[in-house]
Amino acid sequence: MNQTQQNMPPDLVPIGKYRKRSRKPLQVLNRNKTKLFMILIPVTAVFLSAMALFAAHGLKLRTKKYEQQAADLQVQIEEETERAEELKDYQDYVESDDFAELYARSHLGLLRDNEISIRGE
Repeated sequence: MNQTQQNMPPDLVPIGKYRKRSRKPLQVLNRNKTKLFMILIPVTAVFLSAMALFAAHGLKLRTKKYEQQAADLQVQIEEETERAEELKDYQDYVESDDFAELYARSHLGLLRDNEISIRGE
C-alpha cells in the first residue's frame, strides 16, 4: 500500500485495482429508497385523490351556475316571446283602418264628409 492509502480510513480507500466496493452500502441505499417510496406512493395517492375531489367540487359549482344561467335565459326568452307577440298585435292594430282614422282625427284634425267640428275655447 502506498502512503495515501495508509492514512485513509478503510471506507475511503479508492475504488479500482486496489479495493473493490462491497454491495452492502447499495443494499442499505436500496432499503432506504424502498422505505421512501413506501411513504411517497400513499402520500401521492392521497394528494391526487384530494385534487380530484376539489376539481369535482369545482365542476359541480360551475354546473349549478350554468344551470341557473340557463334558467334565467329561458325566462328571458319567454318574456321576449310575449313582447314579440304584443308588438305583432300592435303592428296589426297600426296597420288597421281604425288606427288610421283615430290618428287622422286626433293628430291631423280631419273629419268625415258628413261631420262638423265643434271646438271649445
